Amino acid sequence: FFFPSLLYGRILELPGGRSRVSKVFRKQELAKEDEQKLEEFMQAIEFHMANKKPFLTAGYSINDLSRESNVPVYQILKSLNRFKGYGFVDFINHQRIQFCVGKFDQGEWLNFTLEAVAMECGFSHRNSLTKSFKKFKGISPSEYRDALHFQKASNDGD
Repeated sequence: FFFPSLLYGRILELPGGRSRVSKVFRKQELAKEDEQKLEEFMQAIEFHMANKKPFLTAGYSINDLSRESNVPVYQILKSLNRFKGYGFVDFINHQRIQFCVGKFDQGEWLNFTLEAVAMECGFSHRNSLTKSFKKFKGISPSEYRDALHFQKASNDGD
């Protein structure tokens, strides 16, 4: 009924042994003014994130961001894909992890439970925090925090 190449994008075989990559895998070339518009949208999104920190709200959605930043949903998605290489959920979770790391590095959350850290960062539960932390940092939040404790103890002992 459906051809996998239409659904998932595949290398298409052409007569004469030639092939071409389907549209799904090619990065679209944009006109200069379209590229500039997407850059402006990305700047507006990043400005909003940096100043309002809406990602700290659990359940924050792309519709919320669109409404607050006056950027249409489809433009948010296009901009994130173009300049960050990932979608909205990963973008929000990355913002949360950066915020969390900042708090750990400043020594503010070193004695918080992971449940408390997750809630402060806008995650709905500890498992979401841990999964995202590992994805973006390569280690768990507790390993990161323990390394900071060890580093602080080493510095205090000198």
